[in-house]
Amino acid sequence: MGKAKIIIDYDKCGDPRNCRICVGICPPGVLNLTFIDKEKYHNPQVWVIKDAFPHLCTKSECNVCVEKCPNQAITIK
Repeated sequence: MGKAKIIIDYDKCGDPRNCRICVGICPPGVLNLTFIDKEKYHNPQVWVIKDAFPHLCTKSECNVCVEKCPNQAITIK
């Protein structure tokens, strides 16, 4: 099984601290909540969902994060 490409549309996701559904619902725990490079963005409060373990993603066999995201912000290829 190849590595999944998990694409998160941050414009649709918004502030994931208010949701976290994808983080909690992913069976193998692929996704996590983290803040992005505060030096680059000059704001330590910019939080995003990242694919911490994309090699564990089962791609189309699961898709629960895609289905449960209330903002349709996740795509898996």
